[in-house]
Amino acid sequence: MNRNFVLFIFLLAISSPSFAQKKGVVIDELTKRPIPYVNIRISGTKTGINTDEKGLFEISGRSSDILLLSAVGFEDKKMAFKTVTDTIELVPVIYDLDEVTISSKGNTEQKIGRLNLQIAGYYRSGVTITAYYYPYKDKYKKTPYLKNIQFITNSHVKNAKFNIRLYNKAPDGSPGEMIYHKPIIGVARKGIHKMVVSLENLYLQFPSTGLFVAIEWLNFNENIYEEIDINGMRSEHIAPSFTAYRKDNKREEWFLTDRWRRSQLNKAKVQMKILLRE
Repeated sequence: MNRNFVLFIFLLAISSPSFAQKKGVVIDELTKRPIPYVNIRISGTKTGINTDEKGLFEISGRSSDILLLSAVGFEDKKMAFKTVTDTIELVPVIYDLDEVTISSKGNTEQKIGRLNLQIAGYYRSGVTITAYYYPYKDKYKKTPYLKNIQFITNSHVKNAKFNIRLYNKAPDGSPGEMIYHKPIIGVARKGIHKMVVSLENLYLQFPSTGLFVAIEWLNFNENIYEEIDINGMRSEHIAPSFTAYRKDNKREEWFLTDRWRRSQLNKAKVQMKILLRE
């Protein structure tokens, strides 16, 4: 009996996944400074975590897992979970900046999209980065610059932070190259509020291939809140939530796992209004 029990424990041990927890900091290879808001995902999954404002992270996984690291302004990095040390370095990307001619600002503006509070429910992400596509139109030549992006947020925590990534369209239709290479951080106040993320002083032009606006939910402790349903079940979510268009909205939606994938689900999509200016 004893021998059988020992054999059972041995077989259970060798068949169980080898989970471990890793802690550390992600830094810039050149400056050695911490990098905040780095997205760290386990390959083949939809979820991930982010480094905090000090570049610190804590992640659990199997020794066989592959980690994918992504941060605005840095080269993507792929590494085995078992090789993770307490310091990870990312290589900054050096970009050739296009020449920008700045003229006096006129009063002409155009808006894309709309905001509407009269809708049941809010969009909460099941993935950490979701992108929406806006095609280019000839009328945007009159107002080529991005002025701001507007949302209606519903946050259960104080000053929930999220990141906005802006992409042009790749030849295969997915989000391509970033058109701005630094984080654009939105801060959602607790409760329901309209918020405006200003882009006016960045002089970013609407790409001729079309624009992808990606929302990156930042998965770290300050943004996490817990809900209890009517059956007493607890679940964790990442703040903030956003008002959503109804399920019949036809906008392209893409999400990032090990690569960009187009959503095939007919589901509600984040409301946003984009303002263009001369």
